[in-house]
Amino acid sequence: MTNKHPQPPEKRASVVAQAASLPDRPNAIDVKAGWQPALRRFALNDYIHRALRSLPDRDAPASLEERVFAEIARRDALPWWRQSFTRWPLAARAAFLVVSAAVAAAMILTFAHLLNILPGALETNSLIATARGCWNIAAGFCSAQLARIPALAWTVIFAVVAASYAALFGLGATAYRYLWKTR
Repeated sequence: MTNKHPQPPEKRASVVAQAASLPDRPNAIDVKAGWQPALRRFALNDYIHRALRSLPDRDAPASLEERVFAEIARRDALPWWRQSFTRWPLAARAAFLVVSAAVAAAMILTFAHLLNILPGALETNSLIATARGCWNIAAGFCSAQLARIPALAWTVIFAVVAASYAALFGLGATAYRYLWKTR
């Protein structure tokens, strides 16, 4: 049975110093010294870290540097509307959101008119009344469609979703246990 409690820093330092004395056997466990596997892995990580840090730095190929700078220049040269949305000017982002909301409202009103579910409150020219009417149309349509689903179907849907989440957590815990904790 292994000790799961962390050792004090001075104990870890002494273990690392003892592990450094065995550079030809980085995976060896000295049973007489009472090293525990967790401390040995810590010493092995330190040994590998020191070995990798002692290697000289490698320069990137000149062609890679040229290609990276060319790609950065190409992306910077793009017009603002072809760049990421977060790089658009603030006024353009605000206008895009307003236009998107107006298009969504127009679509809701068009479908409401086609389905003859247009309430009388939308006959006025008030923007607030129009927005409230759009919300009422969408909510009424969704509630009417959801009311058509029988209770047994809701029970099955809930059971499938709950089983899927349970399987997700179970597989995640199993993967963590076997793939991560064994390191």
